[in-house]
Amino acid sequence: MASDLTAPDLAADSSLVGWLGVPVLNQTPEPLDTVRLAVLCSGDTVGSAQVANVPGFGVLKVPVRVSVSARPFDSAGLAVVINSACAGDSSSDTMHLRIRHPEQSRRVTFISAADSSCQYYSVLYPKDYDPLKRYALILSLHGAGVEASGQADAYKPKDWAFVVAATNRRPFGFDWQDWGRLDAVEVLDLALATLPIDRDRVLLTGHSMGGHGTWHVGLTHADRFAAAAPEAGWPNIQLYVPTFLQRSMTFADPAQIAVREMAMRPDKRPRCW
Repeated sequence: MASDLTAPDLAADSSLVGWLGVPVLNQTPEPLDTVRLAVLCSGDTVGSAQVANVPGFGVLKVPVRVSVSARPFDSAGLAVVINSACAGDSSSDTMHLRIRHPEQSRRVTFISAADSSCQYYSVLYPKDYDPLKRYALILSLHGAGVEASGQADAYKPKDWAFVVAATNRRPFGFDWQDWGRLDAVEVLDLALATLPIDRDRVLLTGHSMGGHGTWHVGLTHADRFAAAAPEAGWPNIQLYVPTFLQRSMTFADPAQIAVREMAMRPDKRPRCW
């Protein structure tokens, strides 16, 4: 359970109200009718949820709303116990929420409008943050095998900008296309709604797969960004593997290649409205 949680971070000396994505694994062939979850901190229940119809041998990640009082910084984090109960059986697991200094990035969880799942993004606050000021926003897209938290940790705090790193669903995501693009735009909208951002200074960047995402998201939503800076990215997937190395160009039916070319066109030539 603890190995695949989607968990928010606490900011030192600040309370937390957010979502905890708890995976529920059914190890039986029969559906589980009702599973009850409870999240405890120092013996107090800080969140609970109930889910029905977990499929046989299936997994559901259940969003649990949690409310935690302010805690001082502790490098060991904050221990929370997650209890699950179903049909007389119960189990528990312990995990730790990270507690972060103001100059460190922090994970923020939310419920995605795309599929009602619990997702997260990381935000690095400006140096000497002043809530009365308006700052630029750097939306940074991670590469393959990199998480949003690692992407945000690659930056030092700026005195002029927030750094926000979106998550592209699992280590490799969707190459920042399709659902990946929706994830990036949803996080952008959340950042604009919750942080003091100057909307005329919204910048887009990313590295490797995130560099490709910068091309794709930036060109598809050109009106959302003042500037874009792709790093080590490819403008379309076909250029990622040179044509002479693509076995399909030599061995595939030309009609199949034509279908693939048509399917790739939205990536190569963004629509204009």
